[in-house]
Amino acid sequence: MGGARHLGGRSEVAFEPGEGVYVLTGPARCGKTSAVLRLYRRSLDELGRPGCLVIVPNAPAAAQMRDRLLDGVDTGVLVAPAVTTFAALAAGILSASGRAVETLDPVQRHLLLAGIVAEMASAGELRALGGLADTPGLVAALDGSIAELKRAAVEPEVLAAAVDPDSAKDADLVAIYARYQQTLRETGRYDVEGLMWLARDLLAADPAAALGHTGISAVAVDGFTDFTPTQLEMLTWLARRVRTVLITLPVMDDARSRLWHWTRRTLERVRRALGSAEVVALEAGADPMPSMFDLAARGGEAPVAGSADACPIGITILEAPDVEAEVRAVAGAVKADLLASARPGSVAVLVRNLEGYQEPIERIFAACGIPVAGRPRPLAESNVVRYILALLSLPPEWEFHRLLSIIKSSYFRPGSLGAGFDATTVATAEMAIRTASVLGGREEYAAAFDRLARQARLAAGGEEEEPEALSLGPLMADVAAIESAGAMVEALLGRLDRLADARTLAEYAGAVREVVGALGIASAAAECDDERIVAADLRALKAFDELLEEVAAAAVPVGTDLEK
Repeated sequence: MGGARHLGGRSEVAFEPGEGVYVLTGPARCGKTSAVLRLYRRSLDELGRPGCLVIVPNAPAAAQMRDRLLDGVDTGVLVAPAVTTFAALAAGILSASGRAVETLDPVQRHLLLAGIVAEMASAGELRALGGLADTPGLVAALDGSIAELKRAAVEPEVLAAAVDPDSAKDADLVAIYARYQQTLRETGRYDVEGLMWLARDLLAADPAAALGHTGISAVAVDGFTDFTPTQLEMLTWLARRVRTVLITLPVMDDARSRLWHWTRRTLERVRRALGSAEVVALEAGADPMPSMFDLAARGGEAPVAGSADACPIGITILEAPDVEAEVRAVAGAVKADLLASARPGSVAVLVRNLEGYQEPIERIFAACGIPVAGRPRPLAESNVVRYILALLSLPPEWEFHRLLSIIKSSYFRPGSLGAGFDATTVATAEMAIRTASVLGGREEYAAAFDRLARQARLAAGGEEEEPEALSLGPLMADVAAIESAGAMVEALLGRLDRLADARTLAEYAGAVREVVGALGIASAAAECDDERIVAADLRALKAFDELLEEVAAAAVPVGTDLEK
């Protein structure tokens, strides 16, 4: 294990790493990223081509890093900047290896999980989550949980051994995760985490595997506070093929143990993975701003840095048992400010992660009469657009669990397919499909309903002790009800048939718009009792229609690679 040494702030010493693995620590604005920029520029060859690969956490950080590199170039030009993320690096490794892989985008991943949940719930394989299969938040929660498990490199069998065997909820999560992984393997597709696993395995099998960037002799990793096990393994293999590895971490060896707890743990994980790492600490001399912990330690007030007068900043620290109580406390404070003198739009509420806070903030703030500025949401996160995408994914396989999830949705209006169709028709159709054990196929549904209708006729015209209706699970249906259910399903599938006839994107977009209009999805969305949900759905439908209009302008064949 490498040793540790301390340097002064960037005004005193400019750190220049030599050969080996270095972990550069220190607080914000102490010169860590500046050392990365110097290493990158020092590694340029005579033609300006990079010899240092810089890895940052995400795409916005990569764009910011390229801008900072560009600022230091007199010519105003960067030659093939080697700035990437771990996910993009994995894609580059796979591309350079010649392996063609099919990836799942977020929408495809959500639809795949939705189909798995619907199928398992229909088969009675979910003990705890089966009753929640139709709720919109379940698939999103499962998506996040499975992504987190894969980032932690936890396989389903490892998870099964770790969870409580008596917990039905945990057992359902394991079963869904296992089915998800099995489906990916059987179809040869990869999600983002799966691509990372595959790239890691390629590096392990061939340490000299191409990275998608040539001439790389140094690797710099900047902007991270933690690493997944897969990322650490990739770093381990990269460290064996380059002369210099520089990793920056925001951590200090001072009394603020709570502030540095997680990054200090990350430092120990890096040291275990890269045992020869030398830790170099920069002092805090270049950081002019006090931290929240400093302000709290001084009684909640501190002067603003750089001001001539001591202008106090009021800090109130709230302790709450859960997110709900926390948001209620913040809402109370915001309401007090608004009633005092603040204007709407002048109060900012910052949260660590919108995924856990957005819904309670919108709900609780609305109950308190506090206007909340909406934030743009991807169309794929809209419930009504998800329903439309589920409709579009029904052909050509016509899988029964997808069909059932569509007709049981609150956005489905059976009356849009015929005047005599109602909720009873939907229930009859569901029970008929389950009774006939239809797994999918365009013609199989019509054949199943015909078969059940014949059975009902025989029952009605048989002996007196025979029932006058056919038993479909918990329902009893006569010939007319079965034929009506079959006609409704046929009408729905017929609406979607035109999608298969489209030969250009313009025709496909037009067919989608016709389906959305014919099924009365906008009217169904407007019938919700919650005005906020109605407004969100109608905004999403308008944006989706505008997107279809843009797509319609591209008269190219369906299936064309638009990137080319």
